[in-house]
Amino acid sequence: VELVFEDCEIPAKNLLGSKFLKNGSVATLLDEKIILRHGNTSDSLIIPGLDPWHDYSVTEEDAKGNLWLLTKSGAYFFRGQRLDKSHTVKVLSGEFTGHIFSDSEGNTWCTLLKQGVCMFPSTVIQFLKTESGLAGNEVMALALHPEGIIAGFSNGSLQMIKTENGSLSITPPVKAGSYFVDIFHSARNAWSILTASGLATCDDQLRLSHQINIPWVKSGCVAEDGSVYIGGIYRFGVL
Repeated sequence: VELVFEDCEIPAKNLLGSKFLKNGSVATLLDEKIILRHGNTSDSLIIPGLDPWHDYSVTEEDAKGNLWLLTKSGAYFFRGQRLDKSHTVKVLSGEFTGHIFSDSEGNTWCTLLKQGVCMFPSTVIQFLKTESGLAGNEVMALALHPEGIIAGFSNGSLQMIKTENGSLSITPPVKAGSYFVDIFHSARNAWSILTASGLATCDDQLRLSHQINIPWVKSGCVAEDGSVYIGGIYRFGVL
């Protein structure tokens, strides 16, 4: 028998609950902090507003080895049991979350007090933020790309997020204008970009061309002949 917390930094009287994980780690709640200890190493993250003394709080592990912190005001998801902001996100905000369960197909289920259950699909959940390399956290538009997606941001930046075999990679951002409004596929291997400062097009490598200064408009579409209609006012030939 091994005393897991012998000679560690957690006073026994403050142990508010621990969870043994499949890889031998132990997740512990201490005031506003969640602590993950494996052997002689430990990691921790402060959760602002967390009060395990007066709030329902419990740690759970799903079938993929991700760590969950369930509270009466939402759930915190730690991808890959990594306690850093780029791998942490709060979901089901405002809901009383109770238990995590994974079925035989890899779907993750969460119980909600008086609100039934919530199911997260078996696909790997991944969250991208500025800490992950995004040009910003205010994503205003998304468009499909053969290698993944194209994202447009409130700061006018354009960025590609590539997907391959379940992994993600982010290309360096390109400045496309001011506040991003929309992006849509307008021709073969070409996309139209609509920002508060005008219209532009880019190829599949996000190389910009045909930049046109027009007043602020909120929408655009492509006709069958390839013409681009902007805001119901402007019509451009094939760009």
